[in-house]
Amino acid sequence: MRFCVLGSGSGGNAIFVENGGDRLLIDAGFSATELGRRLESIDESLDNIDAIVVTHEHGDHIAGLPLAAVRAQCPVYVNDETCNKVKWKPGKVVDVQKLRSGFDTVVKSFTVQACRVPHDAVDPVAVKVIAGDSSLTIATDQGVLSDPMKELLRGSTAIILETNYDPYLLQNSPYNQYTRDRIASNYGHLSNEQAAGFIRNDFDGQATRIVIGHLSSRANLPDVARKAVLAALNDVGLDEDLISLDVATQDHPTSIFEV
Repeated sequence: MRFCVLGSGSGGNAIFVENGGDRLLIDAGFSATELGRRLESIDESLDNIDAIVVTHEHGDHIAGLPLAAVRAQCPVYVNDETCNKVKWKPGKVVDVQKLRSGFDTVVKSFTVQACRVPHDAVDPVAVKVIAGDSSLTIATDQGVLSDPMKELLRGSTAIILETNYDPYLLQNSPYNQYTRDRIASNYGHLSNEQAAGFIRNDFDGQATRIVIGHLSSRANLPDVARKAVLAALNDVGLDEDLISLDVATQDHPTSIFEV
């Protein structure tokens, strides 16, 4: 299995996953045109996407979903509450398939597991994508890492872990106090310190690659986030000879990672 974070942040989120010729998108937070451009930059195509999996209805995760689903002519896996929030294209038929938390959903050669998470959306989920012995778990857009989320992360061979903000930078950011409080709430986003705390206290060490993402452009810096997580890895006896640590950004896709 291989994956690429096409972009990560408040301006748009999408993750490409491929296994044996089967291709998934996790979220579609860019316009269909931009999704196509980013896929082409890694020698892929929106036309070849076999399914789109949706985590929640915020615009930075579904902005391009209605048109992308039509162009790709592929099914969309989404839970009922989130589906009801999507503004589907009038007159266009989209094959909507149910994504249920706590159950395995088979999509081509993948098994997708969904877990409810605390975030300010109607029914937000995190997902784990499994193909054979490989698995990718996406832990973003949640205010705290719940016990079910930590369980989902166990055994993952690759993890995308949110490091949205640095507390000091958040409190000194141009955001108003309401937005600062929302971001730092239990239904907001994970901080660098929360991600580092997961590494120190709950990480099972099975993943050989961690990608940190969904960094705030106003309340975090890539180097600050990376140093926080790297320090935590070092504290538990892990370093970059054992685990590859990468940063996903808003402006361009990551490399394509094999897991």
